[in-house]
Amino acid sequence: MTTDRGPIPKSIMAGAVGVVWMRPFPMMGPTTGVTPTVLPTVGIKYEDGCMLNRFIERKGGVRVRIETECRHSERESWNVCGEIPGNGGSDEFVMFGGHYDGHEVAQAAFDCGAPSMASLEIGRVLNKFRDSLDRDVRIVLFSAEEFGCWGSKAYAKRHAEEMERMRFTYQFDSCAGGSTQVLTIDHWPELEPFFERLRADLKIEMPMRQQKGPGDSTAFFELGIPTGCIRESRRFDHPGTLGGLSTVWHTCYDTVDKIDIRSLREVVAIGAVSGYRMANAEEWPSHRSPEEIEKTPIARANRKAEELNKELKAYLTAHRERLWPEAKDYLGRL
Repeated sequence: MTTDRGPIPKSIMAGAVGVVWMRPFPMMGPTTGVTPTVLPTVGIKYEDGCMLNRFIERKGGVRVRIETECRHSERESWNVCGEIPGNGGSDEFVMFGGHYDGHEVAQAAFDCGAPSMASLEIGRVLNKFRDSLDRDVRIVLFSAEEFGCWGSKAYAKRHAEEMERMRFTYQFDSCAGGSTQVLTIDHWPELEPFFERLRADLKIEMPMRQQKGPGDSTAFFELGIPTGCIRESRRFDHPGTLGGLSTVWHTCYDTVDKIDIRSLREVVAIGAVSGYRMANAEEWPSHRSPEEIEKTPIARANRKAEELNKELKAYLTAHRERLWPEAKDYLGRL
């Protein structure tokens, strides 16, 4: 039994026949999510996980029967795109986005309905000042983030010739839940003075962190584009995935009543004012080269994940005859 999805590939290679994923915080319900379609995997509540742990302590082990009715199938989806043309002062553009898909267990208001709404509202605000924008603004809501960031990857590929003109992209995710809104920048220290001035002018609490943003940021970060995000401070109360698990993220409780209107307005204010300034700033960091990208902490973490995927692929290839059809399909995508 695990409280983190990271060990799942290692569990597969260790010969596990199933995974029970226990949410590490009480009164949060079971977690939903996406795991490799190689092992039967279920999420359970913290309270149920504690009960199983007590059985294990008393008896030295416990037998669990896992029965799931989930199905994986291919579906067509679309990105929702809008554009606010500027005054033609430059051919560059700034992009705001989020993902409009969510897990089916709830309304997905926190992840990622409210962030998507914030992107649309930022677009509405900036559209009023389009004649004074030196650069265009794009609003793009991506599909299929929860299942592999397919929407953002497809967008970056389809618009590859335009990527060198993207000045900055915000990818909003898991914000407006009532606590302090945190600005994250994907390891761009040269942008800190810009956001320090923004914080001083808005006169709001806006902590900044240099760290990896949400999933849809990756497609643009890997192209050397400056990327950032606004997220709920509770996401940083615990490291890594645990931060998300301390919220209603990926649970049946992710409903619209959890969204705080004041927090949502703060996200819009930060995004709209900074977006206007980005569109008109004379000086701005240039894109990173592939060599510079490889030196970032994000790239190092990505390499570790790639190495683990290679190990998993080698293991599954060696045991291909034991895999069911869905697992063989997953092997083909690794």
